[in-house]
Amino acid sequence: MTHRIKAVIGAGLIAAAIGGIWFWETYGRERWTYEEVLVLREPTERNVSIDVSHLAVRSVEKDKLIAGCITNPEEVIGKETTQYIPAGTFLVAEYFDEPELRAGDDQYIFAIPNDWIEAYPQSLRRRDTVSIYPVREQNGEEVIETTAAIEDVPLFSAVVAYAKNNSNQEVESLDPSRLGGTGNVSLVEIVATMGQVDQMRIAAESGCKFILLYQ
Repeated sequence: MTHRIKAVIGAGLIAAAIGGIWFWETYGRERWTYEEVLVLREPTERNVSIDVSHLAVRSVEKDKLIAGCITNPEEVIGKETTQYIPAGTFLVAEYFDEPELRAGDDQYIFAIPNDWIEAYPQSLRRRDTVSIYPVREQNGEEVIETTAAIEDVPLFSAVVAYAKNNSNQEVESLDPSRLGGTGNVSLVEIVATMGQVDQMRIAAESGCKFILLYQ
């Protein structure tokens, strides 16, 4: 093989190497080591209905992704946020729900009578899960029912369908920490089965009231 041919082959190999490096840095690295995921453009409060204007695409190295990252806009458009989401956060299914909170086949929306309730946090909001503890007044003091005190468990837990003010309007948070709201909660509606409603009725008829707690 002559020196001329060797030189041509060498030049070709160098050109191919340079071209390969250019292709990898320009297209290959992002295509094979990055993945496009959805994020929110701006910090978004709870109970916000998502449309395409809320969404942005972010390229992330695959080894930095968390399980279940959403990449398809159809999975979130039209749904509501279930919590405050900072801008740029990887989106997962748990952050979203259907816009209307619907009861299941054996469930109902139940407004707890105010005279059944001893106390609940004013920061209570729709979609919170509350634990319902029965309390009985005995000798002028409030005492948690024996079953709850011994077992350290509530009567049952339920999802809040609505937390409303005295004008029957939903109370919403004015900030992520829930330090402020659009009103005072005066009526709590939960998603419950008839059996759970009956549990509350029986307890109320026996002299109990209820404390609603959430985490």
